[in-house]
Formats: sequence, structure tokens, C-alpha cells
Amino acid sequence: MTSRLVRTPATKIVSAVASLAIIFVTATVSAEGDYFDGIEKALGVKGQVEEGTLVMCLPRSDVTVTIEGEIVPTGLGLESWIAWRYMGDDTVMMGDLALLEKEVNPVISALQEADINIAALHNHFAGDQPRIMFMHIEAMGKGAEIARGVKNALNKTATPLQTRAGYSQSPVQLDTRLMETVLGYSGST
Repeated sequence: MTSRLVRTPATKIVSAVASLAIIFVTATVSAEGDYFDGIEKALGVKGQVEEGTLVMCLPRSDVTVTIEGEIVPTGLGLESWIAWRYMGDDTVMMGDLALLEKEVNPVISALQEADINIAALHNHFAGDQPRIMFMHIEAMGKGAEIARGVKNALNKTATPLQTRAGYSQSPVQLDTRLMETVLGYSGST
């Protein structure tokens, strides 16, 4: 027996709504892609789109940080990140900039000039040399304008404008057996 779809008024409406939804989603994704291109061009950095959010990670590969004489691998958190989300007519930007102490004040001035909010300034490490500070930033407005402000702030630093994808580093080597012994718990990968 062959089944046949009966075209009732209800199935016609469902079919029409589904078609419009596909057209809308396709147009939205295309518009976001074009919008994100403008942000990437203004900042001079390529990002990755994850769940509708453009994410850029900028490792501080220009700095060798030590704690008690041990080198801290860049992959253990020595990077800035900036995330962009298209929200109708505006973009929401949030980020965390990894800065040398001497870079903090010039970056604050540049961000204030661009109307980019500073939500927090703190350190992640104790006894690090040189001292690294992390500045949380946020803004809402036109994406490319915000990106130009962030770029001006990053230009006050030695941060390489190269994303994690363009940065090659050795994998972080951890003595997980020692960690498990010290913590008294076994971990998993």
C-alpha cells in the first residue's frame, strides 16, 4: 500500500511556514556572516563562529611568563579573547584582555575613548613575572565601530593580532599522576 500526503489547508499552512522559516534562517545566517566580516576587517583578526557568536582568541605569545622560575605555557590562559553576538540592529561584545601591567593605563584610556566599558581588572596568577593583568570589557553598538575601538586599545599593547588558529605551540605537558596524588583524586580526560 502506498501512502500519500493529503494536502489539507492545515498541511499547506505548515508547509508555507516551514518554507518561510528556512528562508529567514538562511537570510539571517548570511547577514550575520556579512556582519561578522565587517568586525573581522575592522579589527584585522579572523575569528570562529560558534553557536552564532564570533569568537577571537589572541594568545600572548609575545611574552614569556614565569612563576617561581617555571615557564607558564601560553596555553594555560595567557590569551585575550573577544566574543561578538549580533543582536538585531546592534552587536554585543564581551572580552577578556591579557595585559602587561605597563599596558593597563594606555588600554583604559583607549577603551574609554571608544565608549567600551571595563567591567573588571584583576590577576589570575600569584607571583607571575612579568605581572599579567586581565581586563574584562563589554560594549553594545555597531560591531565595526566597537572593533575599531578594541583594535585601538590592542595597538597600545604588544599583543600579536594573530588568533589561536594561526598560532602553533607545543601541547601543554602536565604531570597528571602528581596532580592526582596531591589532590587525592583521580581525574579523567
